[in-house]
Amino acid sequence: MTAWAFWPRPSTAITAGKPAPEIAAEHWINSKPLTINILNGRVVLVEFWTYGCINCRNIIPHLRNWHDKYESAGLTIVGVHSPEFFWEKPLDKVRETRNQIPRSAG
Repeated sequence: MTAWAFWPRPSTAITAGKPAPEIAAEHWINSKPLTINILNGRVVLVEFWTYGCINCRNIIPHLRNWHDKYESAGLTIVGVHSPEFFWEKPLDKVRETRNQIPRSAG
């Protein structure tokens, strides 16, 4: 699963039928930076999560299963860490938590 931090620009409007805006990411954790050109033609699932939310953490193994099963068919999953509280913001804590989440559901 790919993960990145997303900070949208308030002036960027998304309009149906128009090309998607470029991805704005401060840090990429599990991959090289992704661009709209790289993702062109793929199905992209964007998962907003925070490591302090148990429901968010519990869904990640299922998303990893989907990645393993459907990545070759064109699925890209982008996890966006969107912290709610100040203690969820340190990047090292996000990396640490990523390594603690089970690889797959089962």
